[in-house]
Amino acid sequence: MSQSTAVLLIGITGSGKTHLAQALSARGIVRLSVDEEVHRLHGRYGVDDPEHEYFEREAPAVETVRAQPTEVLRAGPVHRPRPQPLASFRSR
Repeated sequence: MSQSTAVLLIGITGSGKTHLAQALSARGIVRLSVDEEVHRLHGRYGVDDPEHEYFEREAPAVETVRAQPTEVLRAGPVHRPRPQPLASFRSR
């Protein structure tokens, strides 16, 4: 991509958001995820920390991730080698 671009993925559980985001990330697009930020800070949901504490732990992660798109877009495009087509991504 020659310009700064943001892609927002929204959908129900199991709709393929993570799969598509991982494919885009492999092409050099920066991936931001609240769930992954919570996991990085606190471990696995319901395994490393109690399920009932998720939303309390999620709040700071939301603030961290919320600031990142502005920072990434402000930095401008990163020139990387030409990506391969998304041939492996198939809609479910």
